[in-house]
Amino acid sequence: MDAADEGQVRVPAPLARLTAQQRDAVLAGGLGVLAIGLHVGFDEEAPGALARLPDWGPVLLLAAMAATLVWRRARPELVMTVAGLLTAAYYFVGEASPAAMLLLTFALYAITVFAEQRSEGWLSLLACWFFMTLSFVIGGGLGSVASASYVLSGFVFTVAWTLGVQTRARLALTAELRRRNAQLAVLRERERDELVAEERRRIARELHDVISHTVSVVVVQASAARRVGARDPVAVQAALGAIERSAREAMGELRTMLGLLRDDDGATPDDPAPGRTALAGLLDELRSTGMPLRTEGALPDDLPPGVELTVHRVVQEALTNVLRHAEDVSEVVLAVRDDHDGLHVEVRDDGRPAGFTEGAGAGLVGMRERAALHGGRVVAGPRPTGRGYTVHLVLPTKVLT
Repeated sequence: MDAADEGQVRVPAPLARLTAQQRDAVLAGGLGVLAIGLHVGFDEEAPGALARLPDWGPVLLLAAMAATLVWRRARPELVMTVAGLLTAAYYFVGEASPAAMLLLTFALYAITVFAEQRSEGWLSLLACWFFMTLSFVIGGGLGSVASASYVLSGFVFTVAWTLGVQTRARLALTAELRRRNAQLAVLRERERDELVAEERRRIARELHDVISHTVSVVVVQASAARRVGARDPVAVQAALGAIERSAREAMGELRTMLGLLRDDDGATPDDPAPGRTALAGLLDELRSTGMPLRTEGALPDDLPPGVELTVHRVVQEALTNVLRHAEDVSEVVLAVRDDHDGLHVEVRDDGRPAGFTEGAGAGLVGMRERAALHGGRVVAGPRPTGRGYTVHLVLPTKVLT
């Protein structure tokens, strides 16, 4: 297991700013002080010691054991080996305090959590039992293995190993969940890009007829005016010629730009782009299905064709979502307001979500793309009342004329 995964464990706020290595150094220092304190406060010595060291000798052994814990993440196997050998040395020289067992317990926990192979954890548990048994036998004879201290030490080792196994499993699960979330985020972003691209192609196909028709009319009118203007002053003729040239260039540029968004086959829609009449027909059709639909306000009469198309598509998608995703609907309102902010078109209902529904949010993506095309926005979400849903389209005043 990567040592960096330990960063997933919650740490106290004062230590949160430290790196993992720095936190391990703090832990090692604290445990070293605690172990030396236990040693100093424990006066007993094992009668069966193999050797005797000066008073500072066992303290150095404990300090060395604590220092190895600084590398408990990067080198848990080495830490466990050194801690086991130093623990044996500590008890072989006749010391009887539990200080060394305390440090060995943390080394066992570290190798159980951070070792590359899971088996190293339980092998280390067996090694701890072996070192502990050997130390007790040397220090107090065979009868010492039946003492309460021996049983307690074995229990502590087992608890440390169990906690290590659980922590390792939790870290592995957390790492897997983070990996999957990262993959899902990439997939969602890719899916959103695909939805946006598809919606832009759809918008381009629909706007193709609108823009081409408008610019073509300008070209025809400019050409006719120029021919008639031949009998007028030269300045009028030049101005109308400039109109014609500009309109033709604009139409060519628009075809090029929109062509980048169209399907590879370059197909354009056969049906004309929907407008005000189509919107009225859509509302009548939905009412005929039983939708309790009513309107508030009306669209302005002089909307540009592209804006009118955007309003129709947003309203169509919002009302379709009511049919798909809502139940127990008693009222659906299409509210239109034209004020100094611009044009506000809102579709709201009072239904409840109809359980699980398929869909990846393509409709909302499309509505937002259409609004952004004119510098507007779409805000959608549940209503504050707790029932129903609202889709609110806002188009700025500058695109309405």
